[in-house]
Amino acid sequence: MQAELALIHKGVSLEPALAHAIKLAEGGVTLADKRVGYLFVQEHMRSNHPAALLLVNTIRKDLESGNDARVALALSALIHLPNEDVIPAVQIPLKDLYRHHSSAIQRLALAAAASLGKLDISVLEDVLSIAPNLIQGDDAMVLSSLIDVLNVAVECSSFNNLPIVANLVLQMWNTRTNDNPTAAATLVLKLVQTTGSVLSHPDPPERENLDAYIHHVMADYTTRVDVRSKVLVLQFCRHANLSLTEEVQAMILKPIRAVLAEYHPSSNDLYWVLTCLELLPVQFWSNTLDEAEVKVLVKALNEEDESTRRAALRLFKKADRQILKVHFESLCESTQSERAMEAAGILEENGDGYARRVRQILTRREKTDRRQNRKKGESAQPAKVSEEVVSMVLTALRDRDDSYRSAFTGAILNSIQNHTPGPTLVLIATAISCEYVDEVQMKPEKIAEILCTCLPHATGSLSPSLRDNPLTGILAAIQEAVLIAILRVCANCDVIPATIIETVENIKPSAGRHIQRRCEQFAALCQDRSTLLRLAKSPSSRTLPGFMAQVESHFLPARSLPPSPPQLPSSPGATSRKLRYTPYDSPDRPPLDPFLRSGSNSSARSRSRTPETTEHNPLDRTVTPGELALMMQDANLRSASRSPALVTRKDAQSVSTPSTSYRSDLIALDSPERPNSGMEPFDSESSVSDTVLPEVPASTEAFDELWRQVGVAKEHVMRGWCGDTPQAIVEQLRSKGFDLVSWSNDTSAIRVFLRSEHAYAVLLCREGDDSSCLWILKSLYPVLRTTIRDALQDSG
Repeated sequence: MQAELALIHKGVSLEPALAHAIKLAEGGVTLADKRVGYLFVQEHMRSNHPAALLLVNTIRKDLESGNDARVALALSALIHLPNEDVIPAVQIPLKDLYRHHSSAIQRLALAAAASLGKLDISVLEDVLSIAPNLIQGDDAMVLSSLIDVLNVAVECSSFNNLPIVANLVLQMWNTRTNDNPTAAATLVLKLVQTTGSVLSHPDPPERENLDAYIHHVMADYTTRVDVRSKVLVLQFCRHANLSLTEEVQAMILKPIRAVLAEYHPSSNDLYWVLTCLELLPVQFWSNTLDEAEVKVLVKALNEEDESTRRAALRLFKKADRQILKVHFESLCESTQSERAMEAAGILEENGDGYARRVRQILTRREKTDRRQNRKKGESAQPAKVSEEVVSMVLTALRDRDDSYRSAFTGAILNSIQNHTPGPTLVLIATAISCEYVDEVQMKPEKIAEILCTCLPHATGSLSPSLRDNPLTGILAAIQEAVLIAILRVCANCDVIPATIIETVENIKPSAGRHIQRRCEQFAALCQDRSTLLRLAKSPSSRTLPGFMAQVESHFLPARSLPPSPPQLPSSPGATSRKLRYTPYDSPDRPPLDPFLRSGSNSSARSRSRTPETTEHNPLDRTVTPGELALMMQDANLRSASRSPALVTRKDAQSVSTPSTSYRSDLIALDSPERPNSGMEPFDSESSVSDTVLPEVPASTEAFDELWRQVGVAKEHVMRGWCGDTPQAIVEQLRSKGFDLVSWSNDTSAIRVFLRSEHAYAVLLCREGDDSSCLWILKSLYPVLRTTIRDALQDSG
């Protein structure tokens, strides 16, 4: 099951496995094998799938097998995979199973009939013909399954069968069992639902008799206020509220008024009362409840439980909208913005009205915040974003239809155009513009132009109507959301207006570094329309955060993530020089040059210390790339198996933070091929001297093979950084008298083979992001290894 879930999570289709599952269900040696086959088919095959025909004979054979376990598996398949093609093959075996000796098989057979009866009424007629015999049984669960079939018959069959169903319901009222109180209560609840479905038809048969049974049951269950009576009353209000004689009305209100008469009714009881009254006609209870009972309902508007509050809001919307409007105004004047949003979502039925209420709530809240700041004597501060309000708005819109969302989005954008918005309203506008730009009845060019007014200094070359309403002092996070939303909207524009591009360019000089980078991304994608459309059409780009993630992943490989290199500590008056990282002989040895943390604090420390200071606080040091390489050697470098020049886009996208960028470069610099675990490293100098020097590699493939043969033993490997490019390093090594051969198939990485009279070494150099070089050296000969290391160190 875990493997199956993993494949589904990765988007792998399991449809090719259906044929094997069908074969397993048909020819499984054991019952467990057949169960696995049936279960897989039920979970991953549609009922109208062409392969469902292959199961017809298997299901029929299992129904006729006489083995209860196999029969149960076949019936379960019919319940979950109803198909018109299977009905002729299983209809006759099902008739026998309705009267099976096992009550479990009977229940499954009736459930299969309810599932297949929605496709073919003849299956329901078969059950109705033998229903009188089933009613005489004493198994409440079988009767419960029979009632489910009757409910399907009322919904799907013609009115000609309605008298038969009504007669069967009367028989079940007469013969319902009282042996098991729990089972009897469950049976009564289902009978109330079926009776209500029959009585909901015009001029229903047996109306008087059914009303009599309803009256008898209500009189029996409403004499006490317990869980069963509450469930029965709720079921009656939901399904049989059309049979409301005066006596039944009084019976229903009796337990409801008993709960309202309590001093402090619990949240569960109060929610039950509100739900029952909401299902009943208003005139049924509005003139019956007294003033004290109505006050309890009004107090429910301010309950701590959210479900109870919402139920009360729905009830008063149906009963008296004026009470709900007064309650909404009182919430707007207070600081309870979240509860005001709840009331607004239920009070308004269209998108325009909901947008008007949202803007009213946010405007009142911002005025209240400014007034409180003045009372406290605090200076004016920019309004904060109400994350709860944003979340509630987006959740409410996702539960609505397209017309509602379109009207809301258009109303919010128009309000931004005509009034100065706050940051919360701006964030709502950006989110809904990104999500519903394809649904709103407004041109994308107009949406982008309106969103541009939410940027500081966004007057630019816009129209005069928009130039009069700039939004300044807005948070940088909101500016970023606006830029991303504009970019998403521009993907729907046939031609991106020049004023939009000019506006974004105008805010770049005065913006922070992060917003400047967003502006650069905006300009690049506006010029590359095909890429912008591809990012916008991605399924994950439906929301604003999803589209932002797509933009980030697109620009991530092209970005230079490593932070600027720290400066070496120096004495006052010393001249700055190019940074280089010295290699390390062994991971057990400490670094030669400890670096201090970059930034203002480290600069202050470096200025206060003299060159003679030799003791450093270990907490002041950061991990240098050389140290990171040593630490990651066992964990990552040994497992890499690709060429150092082949860093795929997928690998580049896995880098999410600057702290992991060096790790990406070092992993890419590792062994071109997976090291041979069978190669044992040379342990002594004598064994090294006995080895035969290899020939000069004739190609990069031969170099890679030699690289693999040297191995990854720690004592044979050195790593480090230099301040020059790989090409410059090769020339400097050659000028110092080293006998070497180099290959540069990749412009960013160079392979170098060096040899002396009795030793050889292999060197791999890769160009860094700042025109420096990251190198890794392998050699079995310590003297040559140290000589080359010193030469590389001097070349920095």
